[in-house]
Amino acid sequence: RSKIPETLLLKVPPTSLLGSYRLKVEGDVHGILGGRAFYNETDLHYSQRSMTIFIQTDKPIYMQGETVYFRAIPVTTDLKSFS
Repeated sequence: RSKIPETLLLKVPPTSLLGSYRLKVEGDVHGILGGRAFYNETDLHYSQRSMTIFIQTDKPIYMQGETVYFRAIPVTTDLKSFS
């Protein structure tokens, strides 16, 4: 698929260490007019996530002036209750 933007999900191994890293992304085009299509480098600081918070509302769409009711559910990275 060409000309369709995509998101690439990179899974970080659970054994990864905290610290600074450098992410390098590059793409090449193959064929007659081939060559470097893009290139980018950026510094990253990795810290392990210890919890996630799911936020749930009582309905998907609200009208102006309605009260929004929600709940927040904190869980650990293995989806167990956070205490």
